[in-house]
Amino acid sequence: MLSENLIEQTATLFPNFAKADTRVEIIERGGSDRKFYRLRVGEESVLLIKYGGLREENQLYADIARFLASLGIAVPRIFFTTLRKA
Repeated sequence: MLSENLIEQTATLFPNFAKADTRVEIIERGGSDRKFYRLRVGEESVLLIKYGGLREENQLYADIARFLASLGIAVPRIFFTTLRKA
């Protein structure tokens, strides 16, 4: 099941999300071959973005976000990515 897989992967980085009461909410608005999910445990939550391989620019997102953050620009913090540039 997709929800169980997302919880398991997230719990490896954020142990609090290994709790049995973790809820996965699918965020219906996506785009550019992306799907968004919110995982919640009580008042805490994290957003997950799952990228497809249809758009080349998806491979650049994490590096661009980190670069903008290094300049002091407010962007989502990247904790983990499996994307690899070619």
